[in-house]
Amino acid sequence: STSEQLNQLFLFETTPNKSAAGEAYASADFTLLGFPHEAKQYRYQLQGQYSLTNQLAVGGFLPYLDNTFQGGSNDGFGDLTFYGQYKLDQFINPDVVNLTAQLDLVLPTGDINKNLDSGRLGVRPAILIYKNFGQVGPGDIGTYGTFGFTLTTHTDVRFGLAMTYQWQRLVGVMEFDDRTGDNFGEPLITFTPGVVYVGTTPWELAVGVPVGANNASPDWGVVVKLTYAFEK
Repeated sequence: STSEQLNQLFLFETTPNKSAAGEAYASADFTLLGFPHEAKQYRYQLQGQYSLTNQLAVGGFLPYLDNTFQGGSNDGFGDLTFYGQYKLDQFINPDVVNLTAQLDLVLPTGDINKNLDSGRLGVRPAILIYKNFGQVGPGDIGTYGTFGFTLTTHTDVRFGLAMTYQWQRLVGVMEFDDRTGDNFGEPLITFTPGVVYVGTTPWELAVGVPVGANNASPDWGVVVKLTYAFEK
């Protein structure tokens, strides 16, 4: 279905490639995170992805960040990232689980000293997991997982889990995201419940409410994401 090629999650930078050759999507999202001591981060991000074949997709995303804190503020672009995804359905039966290998190239367009991403050149391999459990009650359950690490002067490890429940045009989402590394200090651990509306044309609107799990994570937040799919 059209909704399967769209990006239904919030803080995951990408989701497994489920689109066919010639299909693409573009998304724009806004994230506001509130931290202790009245610090806030506004993040605006554009992302696009195109499937070259049924197995291979390429894409990229560019964030712009605006940080406010007691005594000042700063803003600028974060790290521009290009990525490639390769579906592993030739090796693992997708009826069992959908696995996708991903490789990111992180360009140092940010600035770690201003909390504008890492500002370091890096390579990030990752494994993305998707499993559709089919209909349970009136709707369908899907699960996602991601695990990756960034090879750079400020190495980090990223781990995430998510569950979706789709009933007609509404998708309920519960997402867990954990990022640990030199440029984060303490782990950045976030739970994000939310809801997605899948439109009659190939677009969807998602709204999530991130909540942090420790002192280094945001106290509260909101994410709004609009995604549009380009079919063959």
